[in-house]
Amino acid sequence: MGKTKILFLSLWWPANTQRWLAEGFKQNSCDVRLVGTHMKQHYGIKWPDDDYPELFFNVLEKENLNLKEIVDKSTAKGFTPDLLVINDDWRDYGIKETENRIPLILNQTEGWEKDLKRIHLFKPTLAFAQMPYGVFPEPRNEIYPGWEWMPGAADPFAHPYLNLKRDLDFVFFGALNYDKRLELCNLIRDANYNVKFGQVPVKEYAYYHNKSLTTMECSAGQGLLKIRIFEAMSMGCLVISNEFNLINKLFRPYIHYIPCKCLKDEIGKPYLDPDDLKNQINIIKKDNDLRKYITDNAFNLVRKKHTYYHRARLILNKLEMI
Repeated sequence: MGKTKILFLSLWWPANTQRWLAEGFKQNSCDVRLVGTHMKQHYGIKWPDDDYPELFFNVLEKENLNLKEIVDKSTAKGFTPDLLVINDDWRDYGIKETENRIPLILNQTEGWEKDLKRIHLFKPTLAFAQMPYGVFPEPRNEIYPGWEWMPGAADPFAHPYLNLKRDLDFVFFGALNYDKRLELCNLIRDANYNVKFGQVPVKEYAYYHNKSLTTMECSAGQGLLKIRIFEAMSMGCLVISNEFNLINKLFRPYIHYIPCKCLKDEIGKPYLDPDDLKNQINIIKKDNDLRKYITDNAFNLVRKKHTYYHRARLILNKLEMI
């Protein structure tokens, strides 16, 4: 039997979670072709380093192609897919009018309730959400049984362990306008810790995590297991996080991460207690054996069970059982 041929659709390239899942399929000996829209072409957005993957062909939103037309276009270019994967893309592709006869996988990095309710339009063979907002009180959703929780992951090539000197105390990269992140980062910096935070190009993201002792994460109030947790662990950067349901389903406090106390803002959303966060950073700075124990455990677990190779393998295994 030859390689499984996968046509991988996404609205935004080069959004990295899509790219890494596509690489996970390739690592499982699949032949993968990327189709969709480059953000620069569609929105005029310049991605750091202008780092775009090569697309098999573009599918611009204004073209309004349906799935059959996309498959026909792929076939005409010499690639007849065995499987369609739609990742983080809510264009309906004429699904209401098109009977799709190829297995269809839906995967959403962020599964908003309003989007997950549209499952009946897609009628996918399998459907997954990595960070289900307000929908899954548990990883398996009883209200929308067609969806299944599939945690995020790390990519060993994008999130490598570089064995650099860790001369930063703390890093945080991502949107700073949530969970008092900017306030926390500024407080840590003002306490004379050596920090780096904000937005950086993809290549620098890995470099700085390998230079840092710690990073932070906080559930946004709905128990979301952020992808940053897997990425940091894969690079040997110790995660300081509040405890919540989903993180403790995969990881153990003081074994894989350091728990931090939480406070609540004026509308009841949790954020990390600044005093406890600084205290935990200070403990890790002083106790290298403890840091190594936790980061080694976390690194080994992520590389053993939580890479995009494993997520793609999960999808392929489930597909084989249908």
